[in-house]
Amino acid sequence: MRALRDKRFIFVAIACFGILLLAFQLLNTRGITLRITTLHILLTYGLSAIALQMIGHWLRAVKHRYLLEQIRPIHTREVFKGQMIGLLFNTVLPFRLGELVRAHYIGKGVLISRSAVFATILFERLLDTFVLVLIGILLLVQGTLTTSLDFAVSLLSLGAITLVVLLWSARSQQTWILQAISRISAQFNLQLRDRMRMMCWSAIYCLKNVITMRRMPRYLLLTGLMWICYIASAYVLVVGILPSVSLTKQLTASVAAYFGVSLPSGPAYIGTFRTLFTNISTIPGNVLGTTHTAFALWLLLIVPTTILGLCFLFLKQRIYTHDSDDSLSALRNKLYRDSDITPEFSHFLDAYFRGDRINRILTAEELASNFQVLKTFKGGSNASTLLVWQDERMIVKKVTLKQYEEKLRAQYLWLEKYQKLPKVSHVIGEHRRNKDYYAIDIEYHDTYVPFFDVIHSSSNRHNKEILQAVCSFVDKRLHKPKRPLAKNTKRLVKSYIRTKAIGKVTDAASASLSISHLLTYDTLIVNGRTIKNFQSVIDDIMKNKQAMSDLTDIVECPIHGDLTIDNLIVDPTKNDFVILDPNNENAISDPIVDYAKLMQSLHSGYEFLYYLRNCTIKGDTINFEERRSVQYNVLYRELNRYLEANLSPGRRRAVVFHEAIHYCRMLTYRTSINPGTAAAFYCVAVRLFNDFLEQYDDTEE
Repeated sequence: MRALRDKRFIFVAIACFGILLLAFQLLNTRGITLRITTLHILLTYGLSAIALQMIGHWLRAVKHRYLLEQIRPIHTREVFKGQMIGLLFNTVLPFRLGELVRAHYIGKGVLISRSAVFATILFERLLDTFVLVLIGILLLVQGTLTTSLDFAVSLLSLGAITLVVLLWSARSQQTWILQAISRISAQFNLQLRDRMRMMCWSAIYCLKNVITMRRMPRYLLLTGLMWICYIASAYVLVVGILPSVSLTKQLTASVAAYFGVSLPSGPAYIGTFRTLFTNISTIPGNVLGTTHTAFALWLLLIVPTTILGLCFLFLKQRIYTHDSDDSLSALRNKLYRDSDITPEFSHFLDAYFRGDRINRILTAEELASNFQVLKTFKGGSNASTLLVWQDERMIVKKVTLKQYEEKLRAQYLWLEKYQKLPKVSHVIGEHRRNKDYYAIDIEYHDTYVPFFDVIHSSSNRHNKEILQAVCSFVDKRLHKPKRPLAKNTKRLVKSYIRTKAIGKVTDAASASLSISHLLTYDTLIVNGRTIKNFQSVIDDIMKNKQAMSDLTDIVECPIHGDLTIDNLIVDPTKNDFVILDPNNENAISDPIVDYAKLMQSLHSGYEFLYYLRNCTIKGDTINFEERRSVQYNVLYRELNRYLEANLSPGRRRAVVFHEAIHYCRMLTYRTSINPGTAAAFYCVAVRLFNDFLEQYDDTEE
């Protein structure tokens, strides 16, 4: 129905314009002359010019609404109001800052992303610039050679090229613009950083999803009709003021007016307008003069929109509510702004603007409607974990690039193998698409929340019960059957140290200058404590007979492999839990590897360390913030009691060693995720190796 009304309006506008042109043509051909007075010009020509000008502005609102309704239904009148308010602020502010006000007004009213609205405005202004450049070139070709016209065409061409480069780079997700956004936004606090990144991502999403080739024919047609009305509006006024001037001069003066308002030169820009108009129009002296014509056209272009803008500005804005839209709808339609969804996408935005290929693939998949990302989860590997809307339901999707498929598929096979265990998340399926990525779908438990959140919102007694249930489950249902490892365990442990400790630290040092720098010292001072550096402490561990004896006491059985607090979700109402994200990539498959993962959380505070923003390195000294909550300390003591009751003293001591190994194994990921804090993770690993060694005498082989 709305489209039909728009078409009728366009047809009426064209008919009115045609009638006006016919009337002027009849007057000219029959030699009818009218006595020109200021009042006559105002009433006859001025009002006609204003009417055509308003028709042009309404057509601009129609074509802008055509793009915005791809995001959410919106009335043309609301777009028109925002446009008038934007033109008002363009008049009083330099650099067309009114376009930001326009985007804010429209986005606020209909509850859609302001940055998406602004992206459509930039595209709209790009086409306007192209029209003016084309007109300027035609004027230059037909002989209107003036310095002002050359300057205006050159400046507008530069602006058009800049906008094309900017919009194309954003739409094609060029690495340089993504990384620039990442670096600039990283200078602010986390809330502002994520907000800035969400704004930029929304603009990019809009450019790819809204401004598409199939919508261009109608949009370009409306643009053409709009500019015909604009030029006709100025032409009507010029004819009224300068009836004796040739048609060519009248048309030149009509288009010259729009060059005068095209340069964003400041409040009302009347001086710039008069200068450009006078030099470009090249109208010879007449009864009113070029200056009077310039002033009349300036009034036409500025006063009506300013009056309307002031009226709309002081009227209470209608904010459209959408009763049928809930929080899920806001997450599925990421350009909606019924609620702030930025926190849900913090990890995704961080990786996206670093230029991670996997997150660009996710954006492309969402645009293709293969699935819709609802939330991103924290991750420390090459896979992205997401909550998505797919096949009319919510599922958890883990996605990785093709080159990392083997590890994620091993996780899929592990989960499939243990489907019958009640505390293991169920897999739904696996996907390979276009040889770009590999993904697995996992059942979503909507009543479950991360154990980390439960720990810090529940009683210590409740938390202890859940931790005891987790340990009991893995011990009785997962770590079966247990059998001592019969093969050469000493060789296995040495190989384990070479690959998972020395190898990982070496790889991390090649990617991190700070870790490479710290490796040059024999000792380190970590948060005020002097410890042996990595190579020294590893050498001493391998020389210590008792330490190596404890490490070679290996019990082989199936394990989870990544039993951190982060990989546990809990239903607070039932005291039930589910374990997530197994890691089957363990050279040593011993229960103490799982317990070391719990220690990694509760002892060394991995979940808190993950959010570390920076660390200070000066020579062999490194300082960084370390935090562990009171609740973590309580659970750490509880875990210690469980391990002392269920492990031999030697195997209990070995847990600390494997805790250190876990930190070594994640170093290569940390150098990619946050290079500025990778050294802190390295130092935590080295300190844990020192803690392990200090449990023994200094006896050497």
